Amino acid sequence: MNNGDTNVLLIEGDAGDADLVRLRLVEGDFAANLSCVSRLEDGLASMTKQPPSVVLLDLNLPDSHGAETFRKVLAHAPGVPVVILSGQDDEALAMKALHQGVQDYLVKGHHQQPFGTRHAPCHRTTGPDSFS
Repeated sequence: MNNGDTNVLLIEGDAGDADLVRLRLVEGDFAANLSCVSRLEDGLASMTKQPPSVVLLDLNLPDSHGAETFRKVLAHAPGVPVVILSGQDDEALAMKALHQGVQDYLVKGHHQQPFGTRHAPCHRTTGPDSFS
């Protein structure tokens, strides 16, 4: 169990999905400070104010969609792990995201192994351009 020093920023456009993430963290007995915003602009402002330990990112936000969403987050907070939580089971987008520095791409509603471990050749090891 974590000591609570983990700051998780959830950027999620759907309030119901945000509630599910909160519930999963509680059910998993994971002690973390969770901040939730529904717009990318608010997420970027939050990262400036207090850099998170990890960002959980939806790609379908009111003010940003698709690959541009994760690119902006990666550019704004280099070194902060980003995990995409997407409603799209899009392998091409997932691979693009992993190659550009995202830690993992998880499809909402699917209880499966993280994408990076399903496709071992694309594991990110150290830095956005290093793969094993």
